[in-house]
Order: sequence, then structure tokens, then C-alpha cells
Amino acid sequence: MKLKIFTSDATKSSEKEFNLPVFEGSRGLQAVKEVVVAHRANARQGTRSTKTRGEVSGGGKKPWAQKGTGRARAGSIRSPLWSGGGVVFGPKPRDFSKKINGKVKTLAFGRALFDRATAGDISVIENFAPKQTKTKLMGQVIARIAPKGKVLIVDAPFTTEAQRAARNLDRVTLQDASKLNTPRSRRLQLDRCFQQGPRADHRPRQRRSVMINAEQILKTIRLTEKSNKLSSNYGQYTFEVYPGANKHTVRAAVEQTFKVTVTRVNIQNRKGKPKRSRQGRPITASDSKRAIVTLKAGDKIELT
Repeated sequence: MKLKIFTSDATKSSEKEFNLPVFEGSRGLQAVKEVVVAHRANARQGTRSTKTRGEVSGGGKKPWAQKGTGRARAGSIRSPLWSGGGVVFGPKPRDFSKKINGKVKTLAFGRALFDRATAGDISVIENFAPKQTKTKLMGQVIARIAPKGKVLIVDAPFTTEAQRAARNLDRVTLQDASKLNTPRSRRLQLDRCFQQGPRADHRPRQRRSVMINAEQILKTIRLTEKSNKLSSNYGQYTFEVYPGANKHTVRAAVEQTFKVTVTRVNIQNRKGKPKRSRQGRPITASDSKRAIVTLKAGDKIELT
């Protein structure tokens, strides 16, 4: 996908091909909706509260006798029907936060970038390096790129001069690349350094080798008709694992024990089913945890 690249003073521009995700049809739109809803829900404090009739002070004495006054019967002056009484089904403090899986966030972010790029709302500038730390000069550069509307400038990271020059512009927001998310639906200006990827002094995170005790991870390997079909047809093996096991420890335990290469691990948490004891008492079976391990093509675990 082609994007416009502006010089540092935004007087000249050219087009260059960038490797941005491409989507067809409505793919990713539902993910965008879920991420935006979760982002707004997570911003809610959830602290609003009302008092029920039992929490309002007073009202412990019956206002008047049940019979003989000619008035409607009443048991407390804090009834929800009375002024100053409690509230029925009123709001209470609660947690509005929503969890979104990492793959859904990635899909939504890619779709948002694709839509912005298709609409021509993404521009790239070589660098934000004003000759002088002046808000006026920064405003002139941004006006040449985006004359109207709100602008989101992304860099990784910003220089002190650029931050000082742009922080007093009403329609401009600065955002570090590491904190960029889907709901930032404004016009984007990306620094070319951010588009080119990590800088020279950046060291990629290396995966550490972990030594574990396989006996504390794997219980048994399941030998059933269904598991035998999975192993013979798809190279998938089912293990009973301990509750504290996760994908990384299961992968390491299987590779360490059977000398094979694991390509994928799926974890299943199984709730115990209600049963009856021999005496007829209702009981619940204990919860269990299983791991379905997929091996590299050609690798095999001998089942005996």
C-alpha cells in the first residue's frame, strides 16, 4: 500500500510502498467494535452507588399504628415510596472491565490502520526535528500536511524539542508508538523512523531456555479411541496435566521427555461432572486439565 512521505518541513512529498495489512470485505470490523467497546468500558470507574432502605439512616420505628388512624399502613419512613427513602434496584459499585484476546486486538488494529490508509488519513514524515523549539513552526508543518481536523502524531520515541513544540497545539495529540491502540481514530502522521522498525541499538528479546521437571507437569498420556485417531491422522497427542501447567511448560516437558519438536499446544480446563457415590450420595468429580500437543511432521511418540 502506498503512503505519502513528507520531508521534515513538509514542503515536498513523494509516495512509497509500505507493508501494511490488507483486508477484504467486513473482515476485522467486529474485532474493531469489540476493542472499542472494551476500551470505553475499561475507562469507566464504576463507583456510582445508591442506598437501599436498609442502608438509609433512620426508619427503625413504625410511624403510626397499623389500624385506627385512617391512614395508609406504613412500617418505615425509609420505604422506597417515601421521599428520602431507599432506592429499589439502584446502581451499586461494579467492575465494567472487559477482556480482549491479543489476536483480536492485533486484528482490530490492523483493520483500523487499513481503513485509515485507504481513506488517505495516514501520512509519513521523515522526522520531527524542528530547527527551533517553536510552536508556530510546528503548527505550520502540520498545517501543510493536514490543514483541518484533529491530528495524531506517532513516533518512537519523541524528542524533547518535538514534544515542547507540539504540546500547546489544540488539535494535535502526541502518542508513543508502543502505546498506540485501535480507538485512536484520528488522522495519523507517522515518523519514518517508526515505520522502518527498531533502531540500531534495539536488542530483540530472546527466548530463554527453561529447565523443568516433567513429572510435575505431565500426569499421563490418554489412550482412547479418539486420541488414537488424533495421533495417527493429525500427529496430535492428549495428555493429562497438573493444574499449574501452561502451554510453555507443557511444550518444554514433552520435548524434554520424548525428544520431539512441538508446534502447538492447546489447553483444556474440564469442570468435574456431578455423580453419585456407591451409597447414593450426590458428589462432584474433581476438575481436570488436558493438553492437546501437535508435533512437527515426521515426529512420533511411541504409545505402548
